[in-house]
Amino acid sequence: MARRRKRRDYLDFVDLIGEVRLADLDGRNFSLQLDDGTKIQGKFTPEQESIITESLREHSSRRLRVKGKAEFMAVSGKIKRIVSLAEIAIQNVEDVPYDPSA
Repeated sequence: MARRRKRRDYLDFVDLIGEVRLADLDGRNFSLQLDDGTKIQGKFTPEQESIITESLREHSSRRLRVKGKAEFMAVSGKIKRIVSLAEIAIQNVEDVPYDPSA
């Protein structure tokens, strides 16, 4: 009888830029929409709250760059959620580098 190995979701480093579309202050969750329309949920700390909310308030002209750890789905390799943020910074839309391969 052949045994199948079950692939497990895994953590890896991410460096993403997107538009903050939601901020839940009670649960410390946020949603980041990437240029391709993909929305990724993430967690933030109390110290990061002001940057998250500022980015949400100015979402039409600002983007949030996040560096941290994300959980990826084993089968597809797609990001499931952002687990922790090591660095976050707000950027003006004009300052976001254009990626023609995106």
